[in-house]
Amino acid sequence: MSRRWSLSAHDVAHGVQLRAFSAIDVAQDVLARIQKINSRLNALVHTDEGWTLEQARAVDKRISQGESLPLAGVPISIKDNIWVQGKTITQGSLLFKNFVAPEDSWSVKRLQDLGAVLIGISNCSEFACKGVSNNLVYGQTRSPWNTELTPGGSSGGAVSAVASGMGALALATDAGGSTRRPAAHCGLVGMKPTFGLIPCGPGFDEPNFGLSVMGQVGRDVRDVGLMWSSLVQFSHHDWGSQAMGAVQMELHLDTPPPQDLRIAYSADLGCDFAIDDDVRAQLSAVIESLRGQGYE
Repeated sequence: MSRRWSLSAHDVAHGVQLRAFSAIDVAQDVLARIQKINSRLNALVHTDEGWTLEQARAVDKRISQGESLPLAGVPISIKDNIWVQGKTITQGSLLFKNFVAPEDSWSVKRLQDLGAVLIGISNCSEFACKGVSNNLVYGQTRSPWNTELTPGGSSGGAVSAVASGMGALALATDAGGSTRRPAAHCGLVGMKPTFGLIPCGPGFDEPNFGLSVMGQVGRDVRDVGLMWSSLVQFSHHDWGSQAMGAVQMELHLDTPPPQDLRIAYSADLGCDFAIDDDVRAQLSAVIESLRGQGYE
């Protein structure tokens, strides 16, 4: 078996678009990876091999017909509080254990329109409101780095899947850190975009309206930037959506940020939260490194 499950989203999209390998090749590798390790992690709570391969075949057909797809063949998981048409989406709650989404959320449809291949639904805490990912519907998700530990929450299934090679990217949600915190737990990049920049819904009623957004999870900044830029758009169907004007979409990752950049940080979120000495030391070292580079 090849290791296409370990490729970055950029490399998958580039290879599939150039027909160096197919979306089917990538999907089969990722599905084999899921079969091998997901039972130990409980990161993905729903997979459907036929559904995933059908998507991959459709992507290969579109490529053969000359379409240019920025996410061609990229395997992506979807958090269990985001609607995927025809799939059971529970929000980790027994109240919704039999709920089948009647339609796709805007972001899910957009990802598929751009060539992504959905590989499963990822576990989360109940109603995405807890810093670990366990619930009474699917149980507990484990960290791929140490199965005695949590990957955090609420998007623990998303980060556990990406960190272990079950998908190059994951679509999650973030109100109070539900994408960023677990990404940090697993050595990944988690992005919380500006509210209104990426359309939300159709989906469940949002208890954190004005705060909760669609989050992106990947193994590096470049991949997360690709996913973010693919999703930024105004939608009349989302009354929280904002027309942002000229948003800078192109990432210049080889160019350092300007020296007049001001960086804010808080070790305890201003709430006197506990922080381990080794974590504080690492944070302080990063801050001093940035100061040494001339940032305020």
